[in-house]
Amino acid sequence: YISYNSMASLMWYASKNDSATFFFNKALAALAKTKPTDRNKYYRFAIVQNNMSALYDADGKITDAIKAQQDAISNIQLYIAGNDPVQKREDAKSFLFEATDNLAGFYKSIGDYKKAKDILLYAYRQKKQQLKPEHPGNFISEILLGQLANTMHNYNEAFEYLEKGLTKLQAAEGDYIFWEADARYALAVANENKKNIAAAAASYEKSDSLYEKSYQGEYSNLYLEFLRNAALFYAK
Repeated sequence: YISYNSMASLMWYASKNDSATFFFNKALAALAKTKPTDRNKYYRFAIVQNNMSALYDADGKITDAIKAQQDAISNIQLYIAGNDPVQKREDAKSFLFEATDNLAGFYKSIGDYKKAKDILLYAYRQKKQQLKPEHPGNFISEILLGQLANTMHNYNEAFEYLEKGLTKLQAAEGDYIFWEADARYALAVANENKKNIAAAAASYEKSDSLYEKSYQGEYSNLYLEFLRNAALFYAK
C-alpha cells in the first residue's frame, strides 16, 4: 500500500495521470488484503480516495471526484467513531475537515455555490466546536468562505471573512505563506470590485510577492490565474 501510494503520488506530480490512477487502484487492492484494522479499513482507504478525488478533478471527471471525496469523508467518519486510540481519532478530525473543504471546492467548480457554501459553513461550525481557536483549520474556513463570497459577488461578506481569517493567520505559529497569498488575492478582487483601487493595488502587490515566495519559481493554474487577473487590473 505504501509503495503503490507513493508511486501514484510521483506519477501525479509528473502529470502522468493514467499511471497515477493505476497505482492508486493498486494501493486500494493492497489495502483490501491487509489486516482489517480501523486504520487499514477506513483511514488509509480515505487517504487514497482523497488523493483520487483530486486526480479525477484534474481529468475533468467531476462526478467521480465528488463520489471519491464523499467516500473518503464517510471512511474518516467511520474511523473517528471506531476503537483506535483517542489521540489518533482526534488527529483524524483535521483530515475530515480538509476533505470536507475539498468537497465544497468541487461543488464551487461546477457552479453550485449554494451547496458549496452549505458545506463550507457546516465544516466551519464543526471546526469552531471541535478544534482549538488557534488551529489553522479555522482561518482556512474563513479564507475559503471569503473566496466563495467573492465568486457570489457578496463583497462585504468577503471582507468580513477574509479580515477575520488574516487576523487569525498572522497570529498563528507556522508557515502559511500560500494561504496568506490566497487571502490577499481575494481581498484584491473584493477591493477592485468595490472600486477601492489603491487598496486593491496594495493587495495585488502583497499577494504577488507571497505567491512568488511560496512557489519559488514554479507555476500552477492558480498562480497563472492570479497573474492574468493582476495584469488585467493594472491594464485597466
